[in-house]
Amino acid sequence: MKDYLELLSSVGKLKKFQKNSILFYEGEEAKKFFILLKGKIRIYKST
Repeated sequence: MKDYLELLSSVGKLKKFQKNSILFYEGEEAKKFFILLKGKIRIYKST
């Protein structure tokens, strides 16, 4: 697993988010992806 993280870190960048940050909205075109290394994430679906 560590090797994969090292490979990804060589082509990506580490970014820290503040608590309650919105990373993306449902229906948005995907232009990037996220890998959670530490912490919690909540996923909500609007109806």
